[in-house]
Amino acid sequence: MRDEVGDARSANPLSRRLASLEGLPIRPATARAVLAQFDPRLKLEPSSSPERLDADPGWVARLLSASNAELDRIAAAPWWHNPHAEQREAIERLWRYAAAIAWTARNLAFHRGSGDPRRIAWFGLLAPLGPWVLAAAAPECLPEWLNLHDPIARHRWERDQLGEELGWIGRTAALRWKLPRLLIEAAWLLDEPDDFPIDLEPADAEALDLLRHARAWVERTPFRLHANPDEPAPVSTSIEMRQWMAGLQAWLPSSLFDPKATAAEERVCQSLARHLATIHRRDQLDQSLHDLIRRLAELRPGDPPADWPVPDSALASADPTHAALAAVGELLAENQRLAATLRHAVRAARPRRAEHERRERQELLDALAEFAAGAGHELNNPLAVIVGRAQLLIHRLSHDPEAQRSLRTIIAQAQRAHRMLRDLMYVARPTPDRLRLCQPEEIIRRGVDDLRPEADARRIRLDYLPASPAQAALCDPDQLRHLVEILLRNAIDASPSDAAILIETERQADQLLLRVADQGPGLDPDEARHVLLPFYSGRHAGRGLGLGLPRIARYLDSIGGRLDWSARPGGGTVFRVHLPLAKELPRAAS
Repeated sequence: MRDEVGDARSANPLSRRLASLEGLPIRPATARAVLAQFDPRLKLEPSSSPERLDADPGWVARLLSASNAELDRIAAAPWWHNPHAEQREAIERLWRYAAAIAWTARNLAFHRGSGDPRRIAWFGLLAPLGPWVLAAAAPECLPEWLNLHDPIARHRWERDQLGEELGWIGRTAALRWKLPRLLIEAAWLLDEPDDFPIDLEPADAEALDLLRHARAWVERTPFRLHANPDEPAPVSTSIEMRQWMAGLQAWLPSSLFDPKATAAEERVCQSLARHLATIHRRDQLDQSLHDLIRRLAELRPGDPPADWPVPDSALASADPTHAALAAVGELLAENQRLAATLRHAVRAARPRRAEHERRERQELLDALAEFAAGAGHELNNPLAVIVGRAQLLIHRLSHDPEAQRSLRTIIAQAQRAHRMLRDLMYVARPTPDRLRLCQPEEIIRRGVDDLRPEADARRIRLDYLPASPAQAALCDPDQLRHLVEILLRNAIDASPSDAAILIETERQADQLLLRVADQGPGLDPDEARHVLLPFYSGRHAGRGLGLGLPRIARYLDSIGGRLDWSARPGGGTVFRVHLPLAKELPRAAS
């Protein structure tokens, strides 16, 4: 008995359109190029050069399926025709994104010596197979899907509108089109975590890892697929990025569509392909018969029957037995059962994984709270005694500059230990917000001025652009000062000499937006995953406890704000703080 989900999916007209798609359309230039290879009388346009065939996803899918000859593929493949402007731009955007993955994967495979770079590029071009199916079967839905920036909202929209998640639709299409195993799994696993269990051959597992690295690179470039309009577009500042973009633009044709292509030309080319395929098969049959006659003429009396030539057509016409059909049917049924099990396992694993990560973070914070409650009070008192005695000795030893320098070092290190304990205690148990009417822009300016001598000593320029006009607001000035200090210290530590750090503020309704942009190396994917974990620090050992950003995140979470960031390859990191501004002071408890 079919379940309710299956009934709903089968009753969804859009789902049936996606499930009935027999293949992706091809570029008109591809059809012209292939036909010109078989008939030299056809004029080959520069835009239909055979070297550009690798950038055509519909043609590459037919090459990888290896279901029939080139001319038969042209005869059966529909063309991409110009849709409405919004749909055309969405499909071109998907095409540029897939081509960027293909180009990056090709270069990675070449430099690593991993597999065939051209074949890896084919896999990269078809890796987002689900979106390609949507673009071909329901192009009117693609713009709406591209505008969904939140992955959870995207998955919900896919299930509601398409009857299934798009990754699984791509996997189903790859199975139906008999594509290689790597593409079958990449179609739905490319966005999943690297540690997701999947049984692949070592070469395919290495290629899937390579495709994931290529996709991660592309997501940090202007070719990323789900670009949030509220975030600044990545800027190609590094030499490596500029070389990559130049190579991609040289390899990629100007457009997936051809405004000169018509439905009449499509029908003529398909008819011509069928005619040329018939001629080509007849020539092949003539050659096969010629070879058969030649080999029969070479036979001598007494030659064993095993040496007798058998025409290929005789072998191809043999009917399969009923036992073979039954075995194939059983294999198909088992494959459907395994596919359903995998699908439900993935859906069930996602909330469990999120809950497990949340529980781990909470357990870590609970352990920090226990540690901070004891260690913080026990260590702060000795540190205060050390600082006090050292300051007293500085006054008494005014005649000994060397001793005074040593004492100031002791005071600085004791104060540093106090700041670490302060951050540790705050991350474990945040203190309540103490609101006061103040000028947030002026507090930020003082924080910038406090760190300006340290930045000047390292030849780093601090540029502060406050919101104008400045307005008084209710916030916690001490917390805001600590927040600015943490962000600027991180930016200074990440920036090379002669660099600039830009600090900007902007008022947005009832919140203050603070941006801090540095020119450091940016964040790699591993650092981005761990940047808010306590005790994680991208700096060398001894440079910090890694509690600064977790403290900011805990503070903002407690008052309904948020911290986000973006990193450009070789172009630094931008941290954005969304700080809510209170409308009134909290009432005292009666």
